[in-house]
Formats: sequence, C-alpha cells, structure tokens
Amino acid sequence: MNGQLALWAVGIVTAVLTAFYVTRAMWMTFYGEPRDHHLYDHAHESPAVMTLPLIALAVGTAVLGILVGFPPEQGFIDTFLGPVFEGEGGHVPEVATLVTLAVVSVAAGLLGILAGLSMYVRHRPDPAAVSRATGPFYRLLVNKYFVDELYDRRIVDAFRAAFGAMWAFDIHVIDGLANRIGWVAALGGGALRRAQTGIVGNYALTIVAGLLVILVAYGGYAVGIFSR
Repeated sequence: MNGQLALWAVGIVTAVLTAFYVTRAMWMTFYGEPRDHHLYDHAHESPAVMTLPLIALAVGTAVLGILVGFPPEQGFIDTFLGPVFEGEGGHVPEVATLVTLAVVSVAAGLLGILAGLSMYVRHRPDPAAVSRATGPFYRLLVNKYFVDELYDRRIVDAFRAAFGAMWAFDIHVIDGLANRIGWVAALGGGALRRAQTGIVGNYALTIVAGLLVILVAYGGYAVGIFSR
C-alpha cells in the first residue's frame, strides 16, 4: 500500500460494489423474471461459431498469464517491468502482509456477493424499499449524477446549434453561390449552344448573312447613306 491507506480503502469499497452488482446481474439474468416474455421464449444458446472462439480466448488468456507471470518474482513480466521501478524506493511486502491483503480482498468480494444474494434472492431488504428509503440519493445514482443529461442539454445542444448554423451557411452561402454561378454559366451555355447546331447549311447561311451585312454596310458608306 506504501502508506496510501485511503486509496486501498477505495479499492476495497469498489470490490464490494463490483461483487454486488455482478451478483445482481447474474441472478437477474439467469434466475429473474424476463422483462419481455416474447424474447425470452425465443431465446437460444449461441452457436459454436461464437462459443468456440470464446473458449479458445479464455484458455489462451489463462495459459499466457501463467507463462508470462510465473514465478511472480522472476517471471517475464517482473523482468520486463523491473527497470521501470528501479530507484522508486519500492520493496516487496512481507508474506504476512500479502496474506492479510488477500484475505481482506476476498472477504470484500464475499461481502458483496452475500449482500447481492440477500437483496435479490431473499429480498431482505427489498430493493424497492431501499430505493424508496434513499429517495434523492437513489435518483442521483440511478441517473449517474445527471452527467448524461447535463452533457445532452448543454454540450450536445450547443454543438448541434453551432453545426446547424455552419450547415445553413454552407448550403445557402457557399454552395448557394457556387450553384448560382453554375446556373448562370449553364444558362449562357444553353443560349450559345443553340448557335452550334452541327448543320453545315446553317453555318453557310450564317456566313452569307454576315457577308450581306458587311456588303450593305460598305455599300451604304460608299453611296453616302451611312455617314461616319
């Protein structure tokens, strides 16, 4: 513990709570009343394609843990991490201290298991009665200190409004300007496209009409009809 008694106490309390809610989850999952009878009636075991990989991972984890961690003081993990802790002033606790810590940890887990079995198997005390008795404290814990609500109503809403404004600016200003420029170009191109028919006769007629305009203009200047 290195003198950090408060941190050790937090770990013990956490062990009790963890054992409690794991016991609750196990009991309600396998022995409790189903919340949806339709899903319960149609539930089935996982196929081998799911269970076999889990078994292989579990066996591999156990074997690998023994291989890299045993013996505790000369194993791979101890040798690999040894340089990290050199000069930190740490020391190996006595056997009696290790045994005491292990016994307290196991007792904390058993306490949590017994508390879970008492409340959700024997209903003593009844969980509903406990929730009513604790009142606001129970609601605070059930709602996880209202962190999610605060996040949704303040941070998420603020970001949603900001992103909505940026989306509107992008649609109506940036994309709108680009779309309107494209629309003007398409309109002009459509008008010019009508002059490009691909018919040689039309091109010849256009050339003749241009020549006639030039002849009329020069003729008008020559006879004095048009003046400079």
